[in-house]
Amino acid sequence: DGSRHRWLVVGGGDLLAGVEGVEVQRCAGVAALGEAIDAGSELPDVVVVDACAMGDGGGDLAQRVRVRAQGVLESLQWWLAQERFADSRLVMLTRGAVAVGEDEAPDLVTAAVWGLVRSAQSEHPGRFGLIDVDGSEASGGLLASALLGEEPQLALRDGVALAPRLGRAAVEDRGSVAPFDSDGTVLVTGGTGGLGAVFARHLALEHGVGRLLLISRSGPDAAGVGDLCASLQEAGCDARAVACDVTDREALAALLQSIPAEHPLTAVVHAAGVREDGVITSLDASRLERVMAP
Repeated sequence: DGSRHRWLVVGGGDLLAGVEGVEVQRCAGVAALGEAIDAGSELPDVVVVDACAMGDGGGDLAQRVRVRAQGVLESLQWWLAQERFADSRLVMLTRGAVAVGEDEAPDLVTAAVWGLVRSAQSEHPGRFGLIDVDGSEASGGLLASALLGEEPQLALRDGVALAPRLGRAAVEDRGSVAPFDSDGTVLVTGGTGGLGAVFARHLALEHGVGRLLLISRSGPDAAGVGDLCASLQEAGCDARAVACDVTDREALAALLQSIPAEHPLTAVVHAAGVREDGVITSLDASRLERVMAP
């Protein structure tokens, strides 16, 4: 029964407007929520934050992703620091952040919100929720009941609530996998690291890739790179390790231009990454920036 619940909406315009039996308060941001409580407002049971209304600062795609992720991080940290909200739940509302059908493609800026909040959910079970909507009237009518539920992650599509579940995937026939161009070059970023090396061997042994360009910050000086390249050579693959930091756009552009025309770049496996171990409450803008730069 929604009438027994007090909901507070941060941003979101007409979000939840017209939902019967629900007491809805609104504020401009999470800090304003704290001010309202200090002024005597009752503690809400559910706080709904429209993540898409946070803005992304403009700029190129990578910058927009970082700005929105930083805004969400600050909201999560503020919420966790408020002991008075220990019995309340914060739900991040997104639009098109996840793809649940073959005809859908996630919005890359908002998709990062889901990745970040999923981490917060694993560290603080029950404190956060994620709901992705499609903007349809049918899904809007389902939003109230979705907010009352306990599912940590939901996608509302045409009035149907979808939750992620593990299932057995069908194994594709190997013959249906498109072969790689035998004359082309496959680039593996982070190619000398653990994950990159696994992909490199898989490409050479399982897909018959004949030319691999393995790049990382250490390049040929990376530990174990000699053995890696030797094993790839034995598999009939011409593998070359090159030092290049993928966060340096000029250096990366120069590397791409150096690939010979007779062996053009035909595929990229992006396995480069920076690790900044730490829980949500220990992150900050600079650590987030270092992780997202690659």
